[in-house]
This record gives sequence, structure tokens and C-alpha cells, in this order.
Amino acid sequence: MTFGGFTLSQQQGFYERNVGADLPVKQPARGSVTANSKGLRLGRLVEIRNIIYEEMEKAFQGGQSAQQAMDGAVTRGNKVLREFEKSVKT
Repeated sequence: MTFGGFTLSQQQGFYERNVGADLPVKQPARGSVTANSKGLRLGRLVEIRNIIYEEMEKAFQGGQSAQQAMDGAVTRGNKVLREFEKSVKT
């Protein structure tokens, strides 16, 4: 999505017909960027996301409880983060 596309959609009345559909565009552009509003910055995000999926799938299949899935995701995810942390230290 571009601001040009947003503007065109706005001119064509899309957001009047679909109230609230403009929020994903307006919200990030509503003010100054701060350290807390820069967005998600997580080293090895894809690997961590896959770990979460794997642990949740085990729970969905009855192999473990939801709490065990979350605990496993935290343990495995923290290990990946520690490895990432070591790789970027100067």
C-alpha cells in the first residue's frame, strides 16, 4: 500500500463506505517515530515464529497442554535469541 493508493481510495469514497478501513494507514503515520514506536525488531524472527507454530501444533494435536506449548516456545525461543545476541555483540 502506498499513500498514493490511499489517497486515490479516499477520493473514490472507499473509506466513507468502509468506515475504519483507513486505520491501518493512518495509525502508523499519526505522529513522530519514537524508540517505542519503530515496530517489531526481533533477530531471527522467522525461526522463532516457526518454533511457536511447532509448539502450538503439538498442543492442537493433543501432545501437550497449552501451557506446555507456551513454556516450550519460550525456552526454545530464548535459546535462539541468546544465539542471535552472541552473533551481533561487538
